[in-house]
Amino acid sequence: MSPARSPGFVRLGRAAALGSATLLLTLTAHTAAQSTLPAPFEIGLLLPLALALGYAAGDRRRSMPWLTAYVLAVQVLFHVLLIATGSHLTHESWLPAPNMLVCHLLAALALAWVITQGESTLARWAGYLGQVIGLTPPVATASFEQLCSPADHKPQHTEHAATHAISRRGPPLLSAN
Repeated sequence: MSPARSPGFVRLGRAAALGSATLLLTLTAHTAAQSTLPAPFEIGLLLPLALALGYAAGDRRRSMPWLTAYVLAVQVLFHVLLIATGSHLTHESWLPAPNMLVCHLLAALALAWVITQGESTLARWAGYLGQVIGLTPPVATASFEQLCSPADHKPQHTEHAATHAISRRGPPLLSAN
């Protein structure tokens, strides 16, 4: 069963958060490795692509493994694009060093965790605030009798069953002799 698709406003928020976070993570890693920020032209080229990729992935809530794979793939794409534009000239090859790969993996895990936890927190707060201001009805909880009643349920059956229930108090009998 796939999760429900999000309405447009929520999807745009996810796109902005996911796209800007992956771009910021890539630029931060790039700047830390090279000690210089890419030119504004390269950032300007990556920003619409980051938002478009975020919009494509923002149609529903995603799991942490999915987000980790997504962030890693976008980091690879942005890394290749920065090398292709000439902004990453310190590399002697297109492949990063093993320690950089580990750092990118850890950064992708951290970002996926932050996005997953942040979205869950925002959803809970939005639901709570919606109930406070009256936009959404409070969540109704069903009683045990409502959940476990037979299809031909009548109230007198429930009362009869409740008054003649088997008592489970005390230790179990060792034998039925």
